[in-house]
Amino acid sequence: MTGNENAGAIGSALLDRRLVMVTGKGGTGKTTFASALAMLSAKRGQKTLLCEIDSQHPALAPIVGCPVGFEDVEVQPNLWACNLLWEPCLKSYLVGALRSTRLVNLMLSNAGMSRFLD
Repeated sequence: MTGNENAGAIGSALLDRRLVMVTGKGGTGKTTFASALAMLSAKRGQKTLLCEIDSQHPALAPIVGCPVGFEDVEVQPNLWACNLLWEPCLKSYLVGALRSTRLVNLMLSNAGMSRFLD
């Protein structure tokens, strides 16, 4: 098997997975690699969600060509993107667990709670 065939087999195996996480040290090309993999998956006809988890240096917007926030946005056919920021994630989780948006808003707007969460 040649190097290209081996790379193709590895890429195909990755795209057959339900969940692929790309991790590593900063500046190693994680976002670029994950975006390319997601775009390839979408072109294969698979519904694909590309999630970034970065509140300090989000990098997806220039790659996908539109703003990317907590709510997923369709950036091309079969491909959605989002940035899972901790504050909206926490709020969404609490609203689901407590079943009260008003109570969650009161909790999260409390000065003591804000200091605790920070």
